[in-house]
Parts: sequence; C-alpha cells; structure tokens
Amino acid sequence: MYSCEVYIVNNKIKEIPRGMYRYNIHNSELELIRNFDEHPEYFEAFDKAMLISSNPKGSIDHENTSFYIFYTSIINKHSFKYQDFGTLLSFIEIGELVHSAYLTASTLDLGCCAFGGFLNNRIHDLLDLKNPLHLPLMCMSVGNKL
Repeated sequence: MYSCEVYIVNNKIKEIPRGMYRYNIHNSELELIRNFDEHPEYFEAFDKAMLISSNPKGSIDHENTSFYIFYTSIINKHSFKYQDFGTLLSFIEIGELVHSAYLTASTLDLGCCAFGGFLNNRIHDLLDLKNPLHLPLMCMSVGNKL
C-alpha cells in the first residue's frame, strides 16, 4: 500500500557499478536498472535530464555528487481509500523521507541538497516507471562536504 519508492543513481561510489538503481523494499537490496558503465548513452540521457551540462554552474555540485536519491510516488495509490486526501498523503510521505535523509546525512557528516530541477518526463523514462501516475517528485544530491 505504500505509495513511495526510492531510486538511487550512483555517480562515484566505486563498490557498485555507476548507474540507476531501484530500492527493493521486499528484499532490502538495490536492483540495477540502467548501467552507465556498459551503456554510456544512459549517462548522457541522465546528464541532459538533470540539466547538468546545460547549467554547469548551477547551485548543485553535480561534479562532486557521490549519488542521487530520487523520491517517487504513485500519487493515486491511496485515492481509492482516501479520495483526494490520498494525494496529500503521498506528498507528506515524500517530505518525511527527505527530512529523514537530511538527518541521516548530517549524522554521517555528508553534504546533501534536495531539489526538483530536473526534466520529470525524461527521469520518468530513465527510471523505467510504468504507471503514468508514478512520478519522480524530488531528487537529493549526496556527497562529501566541500
């Protein structure tokens, strides 16, 4: 019943391949969706969807980002039970996840920044989201502090 899902994009963690991962809550493991090392065209598509190369001096330090967290939600998943309030519940849950990530990053002495400045439809396709109402709502850049 939980409407939110978490996706990770590995940029600099050497222990796992660079690429996009889905966090499988049932197995507590990451599932590789797109391998950037084997398919550089996926990284190029990600770069364009994140507006990195078109705005290299933006406020997010993409060059030093170790990984990205994408928070997604199937926004109508609760609606059969809660009607329109179900959509609000999805947004509240995303906020709770982002808040938890900020606290965890602070505890681990990592830098992080949540943002929504990406091309939603392209990220939707790259994350291989099947449902048109399964939306990437927020992204967080995580890495070492400058």
